[in-house]
Amino acid sequence: MTAAVQAADGEYILGPGDVVEVMVWKEENLTRDVLIRPDGMFSFPLIGEVQAVGRTIAEVQAEMQERMEEYVLEARIAVMLKEMNSRSIFIVGKVVKPGGFPMYRNIRVMEAIALAGGLTPYADDDILVVRESQSGQTVMPFDYSDVASGKNLEQNIVLSPGDTIIVR
Repeated sequence: MTAAVQAADGEYILGPGDVVEVMVWKEENLTRDVLIRPDGMFSFPLIGEVQAVGRTIAEVQAEMQERMEEYVLEARIAVMLKEMNSRSIFIVGKVVKPGGFPMYRNIRVMEAIALAGGLTPYADDDILVVRESQSGQTVMPFDYSDVASGKNLEQNIVLSPGDTIIVR
């Protein structure tokens, strides 16, 4: 499971590649957008490295608030998600618009294919969904014609961040 999931209370959990805007009240020169690096951290003036991956925005904000008070009198910090890049799926092969697509909500395989503009005329019905996990890759077959005609709907799974759909 990736770090970019929802917490039990529904709050967004930050992941690598996300961009957050950090605003320091009355300190415009400290206000900036920061990219969360693959190591889960970002750098911020005065306080240095901040762990972000696997944490909510509120948790990051609280830590930064506490650490910044050592340097800025009455520091008030706001942290906002600006770009959600850690929750993406990828569609490659014979679709109209292959590429990466952000997951703003749960997406099933058929919806993902629609996001990619649908299949090209030369696409094969046998599609693969590749999921990476700590134990390795899992390959799940997907028969487009079956699902489109209402059969074997269990194949139309909810995708996980990082899944790749291969249309042959």
